Amino acid sequence: MTRVGIVPNLHVYNVLMHACSKSGDVEKADELVSVKWGRKTYTRIFSHRMERGGVCPDIITYNSLVYSYCREGRMREALRLFNDIITRFSPNNVTYTTLLAGIAELCNIGDMKSASKMKNKMLEAGLKPDKFTHKALIHGFCKSRDVISAKEILFDMIGSGFSPRYCVYSWLVDFLNDDDAVLKLRDELVQKGLCADVTVYRAINRRLCKNERIDCARRVFVNMLTKGILGDAITYTNLQEIEI
Repeated sequence: MTRVGIVPNLHVYNVLMHACSKSGDVEKADELVSVKWGRKTYTRIFSHRMERGGVCPDIITYNSLVYSYCREGRMREALRLFNDIITRFSPNNVTYTTLLAGIAELCNIGDMKSASKMKNKMLEAGLKPDKFTHKALIHGFCKSRDVISAKEILFDMIGSGFSPRYCVYSWLVDFLNDDDAVLKLRDELVQKGLCADVTVYRAINRRLCKNERIDCARRVFVNMLTKGILGDAITYTNLQEIEI
């Protein structure tokens, strides 16, 4: 672009940053904003290309870089960058949720206390967790075997008006101790006045069919139909496969 006299603007750099982040090329993304880390401290130097064009990174640019670090498992760098961001910009939902998801992915070598603290910072900043924030927290708590906390986040998620995807219920069902605990999850949703839709029943039936509890799976299926919930193709397939 520069060779033909076109000066990239902030939007162009953000698109490049986003592409580099999604491809996992964190070093290339790093070059675009020229982040330099010292042994104890770090300084940020905008790349000469951005400086010459009078372009300074914004929160979108930094969110892409945070995503790059989280994707590479470099949470220390991501958190250092976050601490710098809050001195320059107001982090948004994407910033917090990206960090939460990064912590959740590495919770087997870290802990979810950091994720909870990050959520509290998010609330203190006047931001409300969205469906992606809830999903990241549920995933992290499930991986760390804290099913109770995962269920609390699930109930809060549904109560906030978000509809969890199948994978969310699947995580919970997979990490619950036994089949009875799985059925209890469905009952708790009903008791709290929360909607147990086809995704809930599909996840529960998959677990029951996998453990060859055919009669129980049938009862759950009938219970679903009596509530006016139509099964999808996967729900029927799970039952058919185990009865063959």
